[in-house]
Amino acid sequence: MKKLREEVRPTEQWKNTGREILLSQIRSQQVAEPGWLSEVMKPVQAIFSGRMLAFRFAPAAVLGVLLIVGIATATGLPGKSLPGDTFYSFKIASEGVQKTFTFGDESKTQLSMEFAGKRLAEVKELNQQNNNDTGTVKSEKIKNTLASYKQNIEEVKKHLDALANSTDPNQTMVMVSMINQQMTKYSSTLENSQNDLKTGVGDDNNKTEINELINTSEAIAEKAIDIILNQYLVGTASPSDEDLSNILNQKIDKLEIKLVNLDKDYKGLIDNYNQADKLITSEDKLTLSKAIKDIGSQIEKIKPILVEAIKLIPEKRFHETVAKIQEIDNSIETAQRSISDLEKKISELAKSN
Repeated sequence: MKKLREEVRPTEQWKNTGREILLSQIRSQQVAEPGWLSEVMKPVQAIFSGRMLAFRFAPAAVLGVLLIVGIATATGLPGKSLPGDTFYSFKIASEGVQKTFTFGDESKTQLSMEFAGKRLAEVKELNQQNNNDTGTVKSEKIKNTLASYKQNIEEVKKHLDALANSTDPNQTMVMVSMINQQMTKYSSTLENSQNDLKTGVGDDNNKTEINELINTSEAIAEKAIDIILNQYLVGTASPSDEDLSNILNQKIDKLEIKLVNLDKDYKGLIDNYNQADKLITSEDKLTLSKAIKDIGSQIEKIKPILVEAIKLIPEKRFHETVAKIQEIDNSIETAQRSISDLEKKISELAKSN
């Protein structure tokens, strides 16, 4: 074998060809970076001239970035920074590191809620800031911060969806209750931020975005309440009478708001019908008029059930209250769908005649 190795030696041409093949394969590979490193890796990658070096030194670069983020975080400077500040990218990177090295859905959800709260605090500070930023620059910073808030609460919502089918009712109760409290608090904070915004194109767009985020936050909070009530109804959760009363009152508050909005939508439906009156045939008018009256009757039936549910809470007739609340919820959703369907029908008939 030794003699064979000495006799069979690769030619220089063969070695050069093999080296080129190997290098081309390396160049074709892309080094995956965690999303939170995308910004802070740019200056690191700029140091290296070519994909080959980036490939070879990426692990060291990542460790270097982690070290820089760690040192910056230890100083406390990133935590105090706001969007646009020098250390803000380190703040976001630090949060990404925390998420990466945090395990368990509950812990990840707690982090997402914590970071969502930080984004709202930043929006508040940006609103109150008196610096050299133009209105457009400040509006853009607020817009990006709201986008980050949205990303964090979407992560909370994903976990909430999983909790709905959890086999650990005790853990579910703790997490769901916390989500409800935090999202209710964040909804209120968003309303205050919306009121603080000035008038302008960017600010008006942010007001619209905040309004959508308020609705999303409230929807997450309400879903958390529904999970608690469903678990109570099937006997997998046993909240105290005081906690249950508070939860039921919160749900009643949300149903009252839904009912007010339903009334507004119903009046809007009637207005649209009256405006399209001359464009609709007599036969279609009869059909639409009857459908509109039916929806009105459905809405009127909801109101006394809501009054009954409110009266049952002080009497601690909780199972009956939950049953009535679910009936009201379903009725409101049905009426809302009927209104939406009729709106489309009226629009189609008006265009076709």
